[in-house]
Amino acid sequence: MGMESDVSNQGSGPANFGDYDPRAWLERSGLLLLKHGQFPASIECLHRLVSIEPEYSMAWYGLSTAIYSASNAARDLGLLKQAVAVLKHCLRVDSANRHADRVLKAISTQTPLSDSDVKAIEASASFQLPVDLQFSKETFAESLSVIPTPGERMQFVMWMGTFEDESSRELLVAALSDSDDGVVRSTLKRLPSDADDRVRQALQHMFESGVYEQYQPYFSMATKRLDLPFPETSPWDQD
Repeated sequence: MGMESDVSNQGSGPANFGDYDPRAWLERSGLLLLKHGQFPASIECLHRLVSIEPEYSMAWYGLSTAIYSASNAARDLGLLKQAVAVLKHCLRVDSANRHADRVLKAISTQTPLSDSDVKAIEASASFQLPVDLQFSKETFAESLSVIPTPGERMQFVMWMGTFEDESSRELLVAALSDSDDGVVRSTLKRLPSDADDRVRQALQHMFESGVYEQYQPYFSMATKRLDLPFPETSPWDQD
């Protein structure tokens, strides 16, 4: 039904988020992950966004798109019902959202929802994230390996690696061992000073394996920012 193109062509819509606004990072990450079929990660990003901006109808529409796509991939009627519930909520937020209205009409003619299913969905006053799609702290890191181009992986890390949660920290760790040197350098430049032990252990592994040398001076800059010893004086390789 072209839901992905409808969402991606909207930009940030009426919310008009700035480039350095975390809400923009959530929206862009959600759409990027949706584009590459990473539905649990996309749903997580867009669900975070609607939690912050519950009156932003295009965020609800994007969330419905991710759930609908997941329902198609899994051929899961329960997920389809969730997608319809989110579309209904989207129209409660903004009755003029023509994309949501068009998709709802298409679903009503193309899918096996019974009258009782539709009535139950219409009576639903709230949305619950589908329990069928398990999101874990490793989900963002696993999605990174599926994104095909280094430029898109770099963007994803820049957008989602700045959040202070376990899933974002796991993403940073994965990015530090990316196959593309540019992604690794970009990650080193953006490591937060409060990075946790997992990130610090990844840096230690880079030093002990010797690969850190190809990422200088960014490796030394990162270790200094995290208050770790410079490679030239590091005790990591001492007994």
